[in-house]
Amino acid sequence: MPDFTFRHNDQFLKRLAAHFREGPERVHRELARRAEQTIHEALDQQFQTGTDPYGRPYIPAKDGHLPPMVRSGKLWEGLGVVVSASATGVSVRVTATEEYAKFLQYGTRKMRARLIVPGENVLASIWRQHLERARDEAMKAWLSGRL
Repeated sequence: MPDFTFRHNDQFLKRLAAHFREGPERVHRELARRAEQTIHEALDQQFQTGTDPYGRPYIPAKDGHLPPMVRSGKLWEGLGVVVSASATGVSVRVTATEEYAKFLQYGTRKMRARLIVPGENVLASIWRQHLERARDEAMKAWLSGRL
């Protein structure tokens, strides 16, 4: 039996291939948008409950001020979240307008650290859950054709 080749110019297949090529970039952009909001939620939850990113209660201030980490609200209000999307994923950076935030985050020789964001090598499970939820929502949006 002879072999034959069937060639056709199917626009649907071309659109489908383009959709899959563009998928990671679109998902990462949407994930970045959603992650910014969800990390703000995680930070708000921490300050409201008086716990660090790992769920541990904040160390009380030496003068006994309660709740810990909240006096004027400037620290909390001055936290910003910047999420950048790339072809390989997203990066999250939390910024602070208050100079003393770095002393709380890293501690000093006279004061133990009071983490505002997770440590550099271990992502806190609460933050991971927030980011996974944002990722899942971004994937669903892409798969449903909303992106």
